[in-house]
Amino acid sequence: MPAYSISSDFRWAEVNNPISFHDSLLVYFGHCRTTHPLLRYATGDIALLLRAVNIRMHTNKPPLIFGRFSVESDLIKVGRSSVLFEEFIYLEKEEGKPRTLLATSTATVLLVNMRTKKPDPMPDGVKETAAPSKYALESFAKPKIPTTIPEDAFQHRFLVRQSDLDVNVHVTNARFIIFFDDALVAGFLAGRFKHEPKDISGFELTYEREVKLGEVAVICWFDEQGAYIFILKREDGIVAATGRMFAGEKNTEPWLARF
Repeated sequence: MPAYSISSDFRWAEVNNPISFHDSLLVYFGHCRTTHPLLRYATGDIALLLRAVNIRMHTNKPPLIFGRFSVESDLIKVGRSSVLFEEFIYLEKEEGKPRTLLATSTATVLLVNMRTKKPDPMPDGVKETAAPSKYALESFAKPKIPTTIPEDAFQHRFLVRQSDLDVNVHVTNARFIIFFDDALVAGFLAGRFKHEPKDISGFELTYEREVKLGEVAVICWFDEQGAYIFILKREDGIVAATGRMFAGEKNTEPWLARF
């Protein structure tokens, strides 16, 4: 049994297109982490901050609208000031079908003193609750996201909107995948890329800096390892996030949430 789990139903807005679904995966994996019992250690000046997330999708078909899903979460590694979560999201049994694994995730979360802006030691009571699955072990073996930008990289510029921000007036973590999906679509429409968001089989995000209102640029290219690389730069030129998307087989099925 997982150490912690949540359940709910998918909404229409979460499954009616692949970009919304990518966003929803980050939202629900994030919700499971931010309601995890570990949160009791985040009091006063101490906060838990997401550093990096890796999501692997196990199907490129949209889940049923209003389909019941569950997110299961475990701590698979506890460091001096960080923990590594592993999470699974399942579409629950319906119409005699077994439940379906939709996606898996690993996420690194830091315990930070917001007054000093430095990592805080993880309390002794925080323990690992499970061993890493084969999916987590495979994600550990991936090479680091390259950051050397090729001369012919594609660039997509746009304005951050008020609706992209959280209560702290920073871009919400889940919005970064939408920014990268938008850049992938722009490159596809420009004839630079051959894949669309519905072809994506997994993605990674690493958060470097906060992003507020203003113009940002997503620089992206298809690298020799068979992945789309993304670098998000703020208006001041500082790199705020990096990402990588893995393309599976070309998805010829229409993406349409089914009733």
